[in-house]
Amino acid sequence: MIPNCQGADVLITKPVMPCLKSRADETAYIHGETSRLDDIIQQLHGERAMLLRRLNAVQATTSVFPPETLSLIFQFTCLPSLSANSEVSPFEGADGPIGPNECTARLFHLRLAAVSWLWRQVVHTTPQLWSFISLKATDVTSLLRLHFDNSGSLPLDLTLSGCSGLNMDSYLHTTISEHFVQRNLLRIQSLKVSAPPGAWLFFSHYLTGLVELTLDLVHKPSSLTTASANVIDLVLTNHPHLRKVNLYSGHYAKIELPWATITALNLHGIAADICAGTVVQCHNLAELIFDAKPSQQPYDGSSLSHPVTLRNLHTLKWVYHADSWSRGVLGCLQLPALETLTWVEMYLGPYDEGTVSFLSHLPSTLSSLILLNFSIWCSAESILLDLLPPHVNLESLRLVDSDPDFILRVIHKITPTSCNSFSSLRKLTIKESKNVTGLSGGFECPEFSNGMLEMLEARNRVHPQCPFRVEFIWIDFGWETEDQMHIQGLLDAGARIQVVVKPDYEKD
Repeated sequence: MIPNCQGADVLITKPVMPCLKSRADETAYIHGETSRLDDIIQQLHGERAMLLRRLNAVQATTSVFPPETLSLIFQFTCLPSLSANSEVSPFEGADGPIGPNECTARLFHLRLAAVSWLWRQVVHTTPQLWSFISLKATDVTSLLRLHFDNSGSLPLDLTLSGCSGLNMDSYLHTTISEHFVQRNLLRIQSLKVSAPPGAWLFFSHYLTGLVELTLDLVHKPSSLTTASANVIDLVLTNHPHLRKVNLYSGHYAKIELPWATITALNLHGIAADICAGTVVQCHNLAELIFDAKPSQQPYDGSSLSHPVTLRNLHTLKWVYHADSWSRGVLGCLQLPALETLTWVEMYLGPYDEGTVSFLSHLPSTLSSLILLNFSIWCSAESILLDLLPPHVNLESLRLVDSDPDFILRVIHKITPTSCNSFSSLRKLTIKESKNVTGLSGGFECPEFSNGMLEMLEARNRVHPQCPFRVEFIWIDFGWETEDQMHIQGLLDAGARIQVVVKPDYEKD
């Protein structure tokens, strides 16, 4: 006889096996007994969980905290940072696409609520914890209701993954038809959807309060695309508050946005002709990532024959391909306020006239240049730096996943021979991605360390009052003892230089 928390007793006895005459009676008896035991086990599990919650409440050091303090701690622990990086799909993990199970693991606040009665009360009365919703599509109805109720009137950030499937169209139609869903759709300001089904077109009609949209069609087939047409018409002209659009892959026949309101655009893996037509319409862009795939459509330069001035654009990432459409867009762009340029080299051939013109007319506002994927075989080599106009005063230069021989050429280029040689440069970062191998060996050669020392000495001699910092990230760069003593001698003499080696990736 075991007493439970409600005062009742759970009787557990050794079963007495009756003598049954038929197989059918015995089968029925066994089913009845197993059902009875299942009920007892379920009751015991419930009582055990309640006792553990009481134990957590009694022993928890957080019980002395005011609820407001616990609420702030939970917010710091749970709130996602998916919007922090516009270059990576929110469905992309460190080792590839995020699966449905990993997406639901983001609902950490539900786990916190199960720890104790106090934590549950704090979690369910903190609306901020419920305003970021990350769900599998198959869990939409029940969890959406919970998040809508607990988030109060706050704007919502909704991420849906695992949407692909034959029955998802009817499922989403049924879900959206729920009155409580339609009542809250206007609160959704950020929406991220992976492999959306065809019902997305019906769904999007209600999202007139949308500020940010992310569509990811990379990892899974989507019923948005039909076998016959295999194209998507993305028409969002009735979304007056839309500011930021991230599109990852997909075959688009056309893209229509509220052009005047778009300030951030990320186009990845979409045909270059569609990207071109989209970019030239968004005159108020402040941030642009252009990573188009080569177009199957013949190049028509008539739409790109006039200059396109983006007066507010301050951040540009350009993945350079040989595609005529991409080059055509680059040739007509004028960016008078550009501050940061990220250039990803994906082509070994020479730059065309439009590309040379773009690089040689960069504005004086440019202060940060990031070069990715350059090698000794690139025809550009150091020519990209050579093309910069004299009025550009770089303060930061980052070389990422590039060949050591190419980096050595750049080091020679920024070694000052006069007061005007990159005199404003304050920081050089050399970074190798965690998943890139085969580059580090080249950084250990004497030519590289000698070139680096010569550059540091020259900068200290020509620009003695200007601080300069060199960072090696994820590069096993070992200085010889003699080189270390040389640098220490410069520091002892008052040189304003820093050399930092980060064996692990750190966000700077």
